[in-house]
Amino acid sequence: MSYWDTSALVKLYAKEHDSLNFERLAAQFSEIVTSRLALFELRRILFRKEIEGSLKRGASQISFQRFLLDVKTGMVQLAGLGLEIELPFDAVLTRCFTHEPPIFIHTADAIHLATALAAKAREMVCTDARLRAASTLIGLSVFPVDRR
Repeated sequence: MSYWDTSALVKLYAKEHDSLNFERLAAQFSEIVTSRLALFELRRILFRKEIEGSLKRGASQISFQRFLLDVKTGMVQLAGLGLEIELPFDAVLTRCFTHEPPIFIHTADAIHLATALAAKAREMVCTDARLRAASTLIGLSVFPVDRR
């Protein structure tokens, strides 16, 4: 099972220069899981993209409805934001902030990581460098693989 942070998930619903790579990656995984937090983050990102002009007028609503349909059909599974992530959240913060050097992870990213741990995900799909570093630190395989 792969866990998708909103930074990667958005690439499936708003065309970006590397969206095709993420569509191919999504096809490789049998299950895509994300946090309920992604509902709110994705909606905001799609609105912003429409306002900035990278999505046509009205496209943010259409894209968000596609996401909700994928949730309804089970292609994307929503998890977390309950008691089940409290202990993993604390573990993520402790591991990141006590690491040398510390990884100064944002709250939303720590929630995503805690949700991934609670869901027993093995892979993290994300684009954010800090979240990628924290994911590796807690033992998740990170995708897409950095080819540098």
